[in-house]
Amino acid sequence: MAGIILLASGCGSPSSNPDASSSTGSSNVAKAVAYSNCMRAHGVDVTVGSNGDITGGGSGGGSGGPQQTVQSAQDACRHLLPNGGQPSQAQQAQALKQALKYTQCMRSHGMPNFPGPSVHNGLVGFNQVDAGSPAYPKANQACQSLMPGGGS
Repeated sequence: MAGIILLASGCGSPSSNPDASSSTGSSNVAKAVAYSNCMRAHGVDVTVGSNGDITGGGSGGGSGGPQQTVQSAQDACRHLLPNGGQPSQAQQAQALKQALKYTQCMRSHGMPNFPGPSVHNGLVGFNQVDAGSPAYPKANQACQSLMPGGGS
């Protein structure tokens, strides 16, 4: 069983100065990369999209891992994210909306018991994902673009 995390970290507050907004976006992407490196160092494989969205979960390159490994890594690395990893209400709502679409897709692609998303400390994710199921790789490939950052 694995946990999958979704973070919408690349979105910053728009600025009236386009150059400042661009530099904020670049800074957020750099922070997301630092976070992903930290997560990998703690045994959790994550990916950073071109806009700074972070997706991933499990340990050992997506082969699955205990949820406590994912949670421990999140706790150790969250400080590296913009705003300490706490998405705005709008970002959280958007991530949850995308996660629900991903859940529906996974269920329609041979994973009828795929868990619905949950929110923990402002982060949207999935608990108890059966990444070892024979249907998982094909379903995940078909649905990956529906996860935040998955289409990047």
